[in-house]
Amino acid sequence: MGRFLSATLFGTKTIKFVTLFCLSVVVVVGLLAQPAPADDAAINRQVSGLKTELEARLGYRFTVPIQATSADYYQARHTASDGHYARTLQAVADPRKAPSDPTRWLDLVSDEAIEAGVHRGVDLPAAQLCLIVLADRWVDLSDATLQRSMLVHEMYHCYQNELLGDRRLPLWFQEGSATWAGESFVGGSAFTARPLPGARASLWRQYLSNNAVLSDRAYNAMGLFFHLQHLGVNLWRDLDGMYRGFALSTNPYASLEQLLSTTDRTNFLQTWAMGLERSASAAEWNTSGAAITADSRGHTPLPLTTSEAGAGLNVPPTAHGLFDINMPSGQIVEVVVDDGYGGLRWGEGATTRVTPGFGQQYCVGDTCQCPDGSSPPGVVSVDSGRGLLAVTAAPTASLSPDSPRAFVAAIQIESPCEEEEEEAPTSMPGGGDTGDRASGTSYGDPHIITYDGYRYSFQTVGEFLLTESQDGHFVVQARQIQVPGRSISLNSAVALKVGDHRVAIYAQGAPDGRSPLWIDGVPTALDRGTLALAQGGAITKRGDRHYTVDLPTGEQVAILGIRAGGSDFLNITPWISRNRQQGQFVGLLGDFNGNATDDLRSRNGQVVPSQNAYAPITQLVTRAINIPLPLNQLQTAFFEQLYRQFGDSWRVAQADSLFDYAPGESTETFTDRAFPNQFPSLLGVAPERIRAATQTCQDTGIESRFLEGCVFDVAATGESGFAQAALNAVAEVVVQEVRDRVEDEVRDRLDEIIPIPLPGRFPF
Repeated sequence: MGRFLSATLFGTKTIKFVTLFCLSVVVVVGLLAQPAPADDAAINRQVSGLKTELEARLGYRFTVPIQATSADYYQARHTASDGHYARTLQAVADPRKAPSDPTRWLDLVSDEAIEAGVHRGVDLPAAQLCLIVLADRWVDLSDATLQRSMLVHEMYHCYQNELLGDRRLPLWFQEGSATWAGESFVGGSAFTARPLPGARASLWRQYLSNNAVLSDRAYNAMGLFFHLQHLGVNLWRDLDGMYRGFALSTNPYASLEQLLSTTDRTNFLQTWAMGLERSASAAEWNTSGAAITADSRGHTPLPLTTSEAGAGLNVPPTAHGLFDINMPSGQIVEVVVDDGYGGLRWGEGATTRVTPGFGQQYCVGDTCQCPDGSSPPGVVSVDSGRGLLAVTAAPTASLSPDSPRAFVAAIQIESPCEEEEEEAPTSMPGGGDTGDRASGTSYGDPHIITYDGYRYSFQTVGEFLLTESQDGHFVVQARQIQVPGRSISLNSAVALKVGDHRVAIYAQGAPDGRSPLWIDGVPTALDRGTLALAQGGAITKRGDRHYTVDLPTGEQVAILGIRAGGSDFLNITPWISRNRQQGQFVGLLGDFNGNATDDLRSRNGQVVPSQNAYAPITQLVTRAINIPLPLNQLQTAFFEQLYRQFGDSWRVAQADSLFDYAPGESTETFTDRAFPNQFPSLLGVAPERIRAATQTCQDTGIESRFLEGCVFDVAATGESGFAQAALNAVAEVVVQEVRDRVEDEVRDRLDEIIPIPLPGRFPF
């Protein structure tokens, strides 16, 4: 009994012991299975190491301490409600709490900081700490690379805040650049490559596939920054100066323009859309980035239309489009792009870069040859009828639905073969010469070629007499304005005397703010076609921004619209009779007496001794010198006479002005005698940029007389569109001149044998 009792007692104790032991194991295992509390000390050791690496990449030493915390107190206030993994605060200490209180840090821009008396909402004090609040969802991540990317992302915000102070970047810039920094730092992670919880697509897919405007992007704008890096920009170092000099603006894309000052603006805007094709075989049509996915932008068919007013397509500012063009054999198609940048490729052929105002005619192989076997004039033959057009819509100053959008169209046109029934006259030395007529021109920003062939740059602001016949029947005046934010000027308007009529064409600055054509002070609508004037002469609109004005006395003025810096300007080319009017002109285009050395004749008759105004540019183009040099004393004195003595003498007086003005405006409204504050020079422009500009201009095939002006414009502004402006300076008028001569000769021959009147214009 006793032994049994003892055994029973022993068995009972053993069972209790085993039971308690098992329960303890279960409790311990259960506790071990719960997430461990975050170790802020370990996290901050990681932050310290990342900070050292980040400073080395940035070439910058942080001045504000950086600290990370996962404390519940801060999570509840800054990450619990919005699902963020982390948030960065510009923090200041609450003066009402003890220095040892771990909850003393306030967000500098919060209402709490105002209530605590830190500031009154203006003139913010400097932050005392960059506090990174980490949510539990960050702590629980099992992907260490993803955690590091997010930490660097937040630390990059610390860097931005130090340089920007109380200035704020737009969201696409702030989060896109920080996402780029984190992903570039770690070499890519699931942050951009895979959808995060709650997201339907990865950030890379959102960037590559979604056609959103830049102002609607945030984290997925990192693709823009990776594309800048793809083009060779060192964003770790080059953004420092931009942050320091960042200027707040009401223009929603002013920050984009500031960002693009770190690179060739035109090249970026062109390849931005092209890169979304993600072509493995065409380098220009690709982009790259850490952890980039295989996604690409979808294509949109671009329907063929019979007029520019037909079924073209629009692209919102900073959005992109990849358009498929299907060009049938035997059909000439003109591809038109307004307010857009990009590239055009036929089949697997070479790429043609696109700038605002682009227009080029194409045909497949030799299927559009003229009856005599020649190629139609102005038509480019391509091997394939399958075209791919990539377009980025140019940034604008407004997010309004009415703001300008890029317009693209593929227009079927009739064969121009008839225009080449007779060979075009060859150009002679001088401003321009087609047999019995000669021309002068003001093109680009602006460069002037006189009737006698003297070339000079005329960077002034105001209204000037471009040319006038001494009997006063032919008058052309040009209005030059400054390109916003740049030290260059361009023609914004032209006004002419046509018989007893006053005709003005405005690229911008029209009195009513919208009508480009004004006749005798009245805005006049004109679609493509010709408008005959009651007192003789005619105005012909040949394209969206291309006019010719014919005088009853035989003179002609061609006005061609160009784009620069996102605004519209004009090239102006008057044509005059060689046989009847030699030596009978005054103004900026000279007197047309056959002697180029006296073309800088002021209104009072005094002649400024001519020099090679482009000598510094010529020396760079020919590699006589390798770097831009300051203007010497003789060159400076020449430009002083050219702009002040000669140029000022040809300013238009109010009583003589042919322009139209809004209430309260006059010619003085558009006059700035202090501009330019420095004479034209490429001093400070990188030699490689000048060489690239030279190659760009030469590649367009422009005449040598336009080369220096083209190189100056492209190198000084970074706008390769100026090369197209130089190429088109007189080309369209030459075609018109050939057409006129053919018509005259056909008319003369027919009059000899057919005594009946002929129509006023032939249909070619």
